[in-house]
Amino acid sequence: MADRVPQTFELSPLTIDRLGDIRRFLQSALTDLGCAGAVDPLVLAVDEVCANLAQHGTTASAFAGRAAGPVRIAVRREGRDAIVVVEDEGHPFDPADAPPPDLETDWQDRRVGGLGWFLVRQ
Repeated sequence: MADRVPQTFELSPLTIDRLGDIRRFLQSALTDLGCAGAVDPLVLAVDEVCANLAQHGTTASAFAGRAAGPVRIAVRREGRDAIVVVEDEGHPFDPADAPPPDLETDWQDRRVGGLGWFLVRQ
């Protein structure tokens, strides 16, 4: 199958209530590109990234006060690989600056924040 032109989806601003639109776009785009087997893990990862981008602008966290967006999501196929790129043109931050979550504690006792980026990096 030949590589295809990337499919893109843009949001400005990115808000939590638009996550369903992102999921639908990814499911459709990845299926159209013949990458149906990659839909669930990629949708989960992108959903987590976008939820974090939206939440960090509105919650008391290490990145408080940072508004997300505009955000562009591009999906393309390169050979057998599905490539998903999430670009946020809001104020930059480095998620690596946040300490990793303590996975040895119960979830109720865990500090809020940091788990999403940890999961995405995994």
